[in-house]
Amino acid sequence: MHYPAEGHIDDIRAATRQLHEVAEANGLEVVEDWPESSTALAEISLAENLVLLAPGQSEDLLMASLAHELGHFMDPWLQANWEWYDSYRNEGDIEIVAQMAAAIFADWYGINLLANTDGYLSYWARTSKARREGTVGELLERASISGLSLLPQTQDVAHELDRAHQRASYRNATSGFLGRFFRSERREQKLGIIDCSDW
Repeated sequence: MHYPAEGHIDDIRAATRQLHEVAEANGLEVVEDWPESSTALAEISLAENLVLLAPGQSEDLLMASLAHELGHFMDPWLQANWEWYDSYRNEGDIEIVAQMAAAIFADWYGINLLANTDGYLSYWARTSKARREGTVGELLERASISGLSLLPQTQDVAHELDRAHQRASYRNATSGFLGRFFRSERREQKLGIIDCSDW
């Protein structure tokens, strides 16, 4: 994640504290003085349970970088497949999910990442496997699960997270040639399924 956030400094600090709490609760160590790379602002090492943040970032950029990296960590697909990531990864899809998750998280705090997210998503969309295969909706549900998982688990957030899991299950059950016969417009309206075919 390379884009700053737009919001009140108190909201940015509250969001940053929440992200640190999420990292700690999941056994991740956040290293804020990572000097090894001059090109990346942040990186996550799933094998070592580390989130590495480059030094010298502004508070808004630090929050946005951390949200993006934890968005990777909370991605349900990546959690299930990270051991095979190097062999089967699709970097475009993984980056799209993490950035959308960061934007969902930030929006809850009244922080705007969307203005600076469009270019990031457009860049990675060019290599997106889901876009080629017409399964962008699955990325949206992964991002929803990931972003909502970063938030304090209030009753409202837990409800929306449950709905995101239901949408992901529905999309999985109704994908492919045979799956289309099990689709229900009424069920899709109830779950809030979004048509992503034009993306």
